[in-house]
Amino acid sequence: DMKGLKIRTMENPAHMKMVEALGGAPTPIAFGELYMALQQGVVDGCELPVTLINNGKYYEVQKHVILNGHLYNPLIMFVNDKVWEKLSQDQKAALYEGAQLFNIAQRAISERQVQSGLLNVQKNGMTVYVPTAAELNEFRSAAQPAVLDYVKEQAGEQWVNEALEAVAAAEAKMAEMLK
Repeated sequence: DMKGLKIRTMENPAHMKMVEALGGAPTPIAFGELYMALQQGVVDGCELPVTLINNGKYYEVQKHVILNGHLYNPLIMFVNDKVWEKLSQDQKAALYEGAQLFNIAQRAISERQVQSGLLNVQKNGMTVYVPTAAELNEFRSAAQPAVLDYVKEQAGEQWVNEALEAVAAAEAKMAEMLK
């Protein structure tokens, strides 16, 4: 479906390889220039989360959105080793528990923003399409090999394999929880 379409990506080789693998022409454009690029037809589409589509009023220059879930942007807490080592066990436990609670709250807030944004973009004339599981698998089958090849070049095959194993384990755990 992307054949011949110019799709705005970040200047991120993995994102660009994904668009290429799907038949599109990746077109890196600075985020600040995106709205005008869509408005003027410099690009045919882009990849953005629903909250940015809604908050940036991209529904004014785009009429369709596909919820393919190809990106997830977690908020990650990092603590410098020198700081971590100075903390007591109680402090470490409190920080860890706080991070876990923050994770739950952040996901809930994010989901609420997505749902609210979806209602608003639809209200403003945007068509929202939710692909079937089979369509998502087609998308993954087409895009994943090219992206994984790039990631393997950057991070090494062992790291990629371990990451994929962790994803499979998490998916299995979620499937079990949803039974």
